[in-house]
This record gives sequence, structure tokens and C-alpha cells, in this order.
Amino acid sequence: GYRYVFGATNVLKWTCWVLVVGLVASLHSFLFVTGEVIAQLARDGHFLGILAQEHSRFKTPAMALGAGATAAFGIVFTLYLALGRDLGALGSVTMSMCLFCTLISYVVQLWCFLWLRC
Repeated sequence: GYRYVFGATNVLKWTCWVLVVGLVASLHSFLFVTGEVIAQLARDGHFLGILAQEHSRFKTPAMALGAGATAAFGIVFTLYLALGRDLGALGSVTMSMCLFCTLISYVVQLWCFLWLRC
């Protein structure tokens, strides 16, 4: 898509690498925050209380991290089977889901911010 619009230049090549690094950093931030969000929802009573347990030594929400990782693996594996074991399609669908969920997350955060301010 980008090559068609901007042409095949070195600037485009390096811009794509910067976009990939930003995407990887964004996905890692989702991984890091998932456990905390699940644990906080468990502390507030929205999820099972066991998900709020912290590791005794490291003070990380170990149960919440495990539950989030298990749910993510289950979703990806289900998509893999549903898409006929096509890794190319799986990557596209997974990336689209991540970006769509990011957009929804930002909209909800903006709405909550405005709701609290007004």
C-alpha cells in the first residue's frame, strides 16, 4: 500500500521500519498492562477474586497475567483453526483486531476523561 502511494524510496523503507518498531512497542505495552487491568478488575469485584492474587516475592499479578496469556493464546489458536491454518491470514486478522481494540480503548479512555471532567 505505501509503495503504491509514495513510491519505492529509501525514506519509505526507513519509515516502515519506524512504524514496525512503534507497533512492536505498542503491542508490548498491551502485554505489560493486561495483568494489571485484570487484577484491578478482580480487586473491584468484576472478575474472580483469585485473579487479584499477587506473587509473594515479585508482587506481580501472576494469576491475572496467566489468565490473560491463556485467553490470548486461546483466541489466536481458535482463529488459526477457523482460518484454515493460514498463517498469513492469521497475522492480518490478529493485527486488525489489535488495532481495532486499541481504537476502542482510546475512545473509552477519552470518554471517561471527559465524563470525569464535566
